[in-house]
Amino acid sequence: MLVAFQLFAANRRKIDKSLSKRAAEARKVHKLPSRRRTKSLATWEPQQARADGRNGVSSDPDPPLSG
Repeated sequence: MLVAFQLFAANRRKIDKSLSKRAAEARKVHKLPSRRRTKSLATWEPQQARADGRNGVSSDPDPPLSG
């Protein structure tokens, strides 16, 4: 009979500890992760063409035919 009461007391302590731990976690303020900062589209500017007319991209929309 004594063992049964000791098991009851141990289980009761574990349950109380678990419930108080859950209550403490529920009271915490959960901060959302900050969003990544990106540049505004209003600040975007197209790439400037070089003085010699070559900017790495051909002005012809179709690629040259090799062959």
